[in-house]
Formats: sequence, C-alpha cells, structure tokens
Amino acid sequence: MRAILIESSERIISEADLPEFKSVIRRRFDGAKLIRVGTLPSGDGVYVVPSESRDHFFTIGGSGPHYGTGLILGKSGCFGVLAKALTDFEALASIVTFGPPPSGDHVIERETER
Repeated sequence: MRAILIESSERIISEADLPEFKSVIRRRFDGAKLIRVGTLPSGDGVYVVPSESRDHFFTIGGSGPHYGTGLILGKSGCFGVLAKALTDFEALASIVTFGPPPSGDHVIERETER
C-alpha cells in the first residue's frame, strides 16, 4: 500500500510501500502508537509516531509542530484495511516544513522505499 513518510530527524519526505493494517505498521516502529493528528483534503489520515526528543519536528501547512515520524495513510475500509494514500507527493512536499531551521533552507529529498 502506498504511504508517505515524513522523517523529521532526517528532514526527508519519502514514499513507502507499507502493509494494509495499522497493527503491522506499528511493528515496524517498535510497537509505538500511531496518533492521528489530522486529515488531508484527499481524505488521507495524518499520523505521528511520537518521539521523546524535542530536537526535530515537522509542520504541515499551518499546523503546530509534530515531534516524531509522520505517516500519511489512506482511508480505512472494511475490517480496518487501509487504502493507498491519495495525497499528491509534490503538493504535500510544498507545504511541509521542518524545524528547528538549520543554517540553510529546509531540504526535501524524494525517495521510494520498498
């Protein structure tokens, strides 16, 4: 299933192929809870895997800071199966900012993880 990862500590946004179930996705992040923090206009959910560190964060549009790894996941269907994320990668990348600002501009790299 297509998902979008936002790595605040690495300052990278990437597309990833993840399983269709949240419980399996949680295992990838050592069982951390996925916290839903919003919904994008496409209907995709914005989730954060929280981090204890307050050194790095990301924002989407005018949102407040989100500390940890961000996940853009599609809508839940029957029996909790997630659909692929419909959000346009380039449009999302244009509204994501990272903080605190480094000495230069924020860097966004496109990667595809399989």
